[in-house]
Amino acid sequence: MMSEIKVSVKGWIKSLLFNVFSKVGLWHIFTNKAKTPKILMYHRLTNSNIIPGISTAKFEAHLQHLCNYYEVVSVEEIISDIKKNKYNANKIALTFDDGYVDFYEKAWPLLKKYNVPASVYITTEFIEKKRWMWPDKVRVMLDKTTLRKINIPLVGELQLTQQNFEKNWHIISDYCLSLTEFEREHFLLELTELLEVPIKECPTSDFSALTWEQLLIMQQEGLNIGSHTITHPILTSISNEQLTNELSESKCVIERMLNIEIKGICYPNGMPNDVSTVVIETAKNSGYSYGLIAYTADVSYTNLFKTDRIPASENIAAFAFSLLS
Repeated sequence: MMSEIKVSVKGWIKSLLFNVFSKVGLWHIFTNKAKTPKILMYHRLTNSNIIPGISTAKFEAHLQHLCNYYEVVSVEEIISDIKKNKYNANKIALTFDDGYVDFYEKAWPLLKKYNVPASVYITTEFIEKKRWMWPDKVRVMLDKTTLRKINIPLVGELQLTQQNFEKNWHIISDYCLSLTEFEREHFLLELTELLEVPIKECPTSDFSALTWEQLLIMQQEGLNIGSHTITHPILTSISNEQLTNELSESKCVIERMLNIEIKGICYPNGMPNDVSTVVIETAKNSGYSYGLIAYTADVSYTNLFKTDRIPASENIAAFAFSLLS
């Protein structure tokens, strides 16, 4: 209880400071103390109660803040600066993972409006409509089931209330992350039967991917595109042969479809245990120039294949403060 109160008070203080200093145009007092460039991580723009992401309005507020106080550049400009040992602490880059269609429908128009560059890292079989992003299947099942509770072998009993939606999703997803791809697909198939929710072969509209045509249009308008593998596996849990294929083949597919050179790999999940020395060496051998992780680390910029990112908070004050660390 005390920890929750501290978090609440801390958030209130941040909100107060941000509102006061930004309103009078003095937020640059804080931003001028930045020491390193930063890369932001987004996934989706959505107002849905069951899909994680941020609203279009909040994303526009992010862009307004970034344009007021930072120099927004491409990821590859930051990578180039690092290679030259030239750090501009005021530079910030935006990245989006996976390749959902709402990037084209909602994010791209705003990025063009504010003349802000961005990068999208795509999972090629998702783009080709050959698979779901598996966490979305779990969300659909939890949302559509009419059951009140369920006992899932090796997972436990879950109370299937709306209040427990995110908690249940995390419990099931954490278990899925411990499985091999084959085991996970088998488990999800069993889960559809347990929850009595059939899943369509292709993602439904709320969870659909960009098309190659949309990617080509945006690429010609300035979008930077990178790889997020073929099937989005945990790279440390697959064989070396699969690892090489996931990294090299996804790169080749994107290059062939869009006629561009792919320089960046964004590691699926991207947590510390998901990016090993073998993964990094395979990425280098596959022809990538850098790799993105999904958390903030102590940045020394000695390893471009573990370039850290800041998850973008929807709360504008929390977002603004996250860029100061």
